[in-house]
Amino acid sequence: MKGAGIIESLVGEELRDGTIQSYFYENELQDLVYKTYLKFANKWIEVIITDGVIVVRLCDENVANYKEYGSDEYKYTTEKFSVVFPEFRKYISHKLLYFKEIVSKYNEKINFGISLYFSNDLVITIFNNHTGKNEIVFRRIEKKDFKEI
Repeated sequence: MKGAGIIESLVGEELRDGTIQSYFYENELQDLVYKTYLKFANKWIEVIITDGVIVVRLCDENVANYKEYGSDEYKYTTEKFSVVFPEFRKYISHKLLYFKEIVSKYNEKINFGISLYFSNDLVITIFNNHTGKNEIVFRRIEKKDFKEI
């Protein structure tokens, strides 16, 4: 995972906010969760999972909340995390305790996602599913071909 040190630096910080970026092609939704943005304390991070790679990087608040950009053919939109996933509201103000990468059981160099563990036994998992699209679930995932490290 690229940017693991960024997430490590956020352990102990409270989750404050989040947005989801979606991708549309010819006005048809292609990927509901194209990018995920999370705010801890005063830092926004961007989480991108694609092609077996996880990238976490710091980003500007304006990037995380930029409503729409693109063209007639393709566009990207952002929406508050809690609008797309109302369950997210109960995660606000909880501290990040630790995180685990989700990798292939057959090749640990292939990343499929990340699980973020919060106080009060709360978990957010962002992962790339078998169709190549990202999903978010509010629990650990149990898949026969994945494991957490």
